[in-house]
Amino acid sequence: MKKNPIKFITIFILIVLSLGLGINYVKADSGWDSSYDSGRSSSRSSSSSRSSSSSSWSSSSRSSRSSSTGNYSGNAVEEMAWFFLIYFGSVGIFCGILFIFSLKKDRKSTKVYQPVNDKLFEEYGLNKEMFLLMAQEKYKQIQIDWMNFNYDGLKDNLTDELFNQYNMNLATLSSKGEKNIMENMNVLNCFATNFKLENNILSVKVYIKVRQKDYVVDINNKVVRGNKHTVNEMEYLLTFVKKNSDEEVKCPACGNIIKGTVSEECPFCRNKLVVNPQDFVMSKKTVISQRRI
Repeated sequence: MKKNPIKFITIFILIVLSLGLGINYVKADSGWDSSYDSGRSSSRSSSSSRSSSSSSWSSSSRSSRSSSTGNYSGNAVEEMAWFFLIYFGSVGIFCGILFIFSLKKDRKSTKVYQPVNDKLFEEYGLNKEMFLLMAQEKYKQIQIDWMNFNYDGLKDNLTDELFNQYNMNLATLSSKGEKNIMENMNVLNCFATNFKLENNILSVKVYIKVRQKDYVVDINNKVVRGNKHTVNEMEYLLTFVKKNSDEEVKCPACGNIIKGTVSEECPFCRNKLVVNPQDFVMSKKTVISQRRI
């Protein structure tokens, strides 16, 4: 009696789904910008595939010898053909998935960023060296505050929108009893790529290239994601914003004078205020590329 190949196709689909579900792509870094991907796990999976493949070859050799002496029927040969087709098809898809995710370990950008003309700094009343130093220091401080769950520090250096995003991410880390460790931060390059003045808000985009260690530990200080011995080289595009004048802001509820920081609460009526930032704060951080050193 001829067997229906649908059951073999069903097994094939289940194998592919199980392989896909086994892959976990987790983001990291302050705000979860960089990515963790364990090369050792991939290596073990590949090795497992090779040993499994080798044992299957060995098994198939034995089956082949048995078939020559045991005189398999036509149905048995057909089932064996379906088995090899499904098995090697699954292995091929699995290897393809591993290859695709291995490419995601190192995210690269084809766009080339160039520094702006120095005259733009003068045009907007900025000292180039002081501004770029500020950008580097703020980047490092934000990473440190993220690592130490320093919400006040983050609030001082981020816009409300970005602070709220970081706040939610830190709440997730805290609920799991985990901590994102950022170590040995070393800035390799830093320059402004764009100036924009709109609605009295000065926005400056800054390219920054850094090397740092970035991993996650649990409550027992055991590494649960990343590798404490691996150095990541990251390229970011940071956006800093600042109010372009020194005018004071009045509370619309009681008329109290409020300093133009990103977010303040009126000390008199406790009304929540969202005002333009007086000092530069980071409004956005975009990963350009990432690679392991």
